[in-house]
Amino acid sequence: MTESNHLLQRNLFGENLRWARRQAENYHTEVLATTLEHLAYYAPDAAAGLAAVLVGDTFDRSPPAGVETQVITAQGILDLVMRQDHHVAVVEVKIDAAMGDDQLHRYKIWAAPAKGVVVLLCRWPPANHGADRLVRWQEIWRWCRTQRGHENPVARYIIRQLQRFLEDSDLAVQKIHGEGSTGWPDLFNLMTLVLDAMRRYDPMLAHNRTIGTSKKSKWIGVYKADLFMIGLEADQPDRLTMEWLTATGEPSAFRLDQAFFGAEAEEQEDRLTAWIHSELEAAGVRRGNA
Repeated sequence: MTESNHLLQRNLFGENLRWARRQAENYHTEVLATTLEHLAYYAPDAAAGLAAVLVGDTFDRSPPAGVETQVITAQGILDLVMRQDHHVAVVEVKIDAAMGDDQLHRYKIWAAPAKGVVVLLCRWPPANHGADRLVRWQEIWRWCRTQRGHENPVARYIIRQLQRFLEDSDLAVQKIHGEGSTGWPDLFNLMTLVLDAMRRYDPMLAHNRTIGTSKKSKWIGVYKADLFMIGLEADQPDRLTMEWLTATGEPSAFRLDQAFFGAEAEEQEDRLTAWIHSELEAAGVRRGNA
C-alpha cells in the first residue's frame, strides 16, 4: 500500500480520539464544528444540509455564518453555537453523560434575546430533556449516507470521514441483516443495540460484554453482574436469550426472524428495545435516570 493510499484508509477524525480521554463529548463537538466549517467553505449546500439536520428551518436552509465551541456564558458553557444573520442555535452534545439540572432551560434563557433554538444532540433521548429540538447521532450518520454522491470531491471526503467516525464511535444504528450476509459486523451491531437498550433503561445497568465457550455452548452477550445476561448462543443463532442470574425473573427469548431482518434499522432498534425494557419492568428492575 502506498503512503497516499494508507492515509486515505485512516480516519481523519478518529486518529486523535485516543488523546481525548474523558473528553469524548468535547471531542465529538469539535469534530462536528470542524465538519460544518470546512463544508461551509468547500460546499455551502452541504453545510446547509447538515445544519438543517440539527436546527431544522431555523437558518432558512442556509449554511451557518459562524460556528463556535465551548462558549462561556453566565448560563453555563455552551458546547456548540451556530449563527446565521439574526438567528442563533445552541447545540448541547451528549454521548453518555447525564443532563445537568435545568441545563437546557438555562441555555434557553441565554438564547431567548435572539429567538434562538436549543438543540439536544444525543445517542438516545433522555426523559424530560426540555430541548426545543431533539436530534439523535444516527440522524447525522443517515444524512452522511445521503451525501455519498456529492459533486464536490472535498465535501465527499469530509462527509465520508464523519460517517466513518460515527460508525467507529458506535453512534450509528446500522441495519442488521440475515444469516450469511455480513457476519461479524452484524453480530457487533446487534450487541451494540442491546447495550444501547440497556443504557436507555438505566445508564448504569449494562457495561460489560462477554464472549466464551463451555462444553455445552459458545456465546456472546452483555451482562449485569449478579443480575442477568442477554446473549446469543452458537447452537441457537435465531434468538436472543435473557437469562436471570437470580430468581428475579423468568428466562425469555427474542426471535431473530425474517420479520426482524426485513425491518429498517430504526424499527429493529425499537423492537429490541421494547422487548428488553418490558422484561426488565416485569422483573421489577428499577428504571434509572437516562
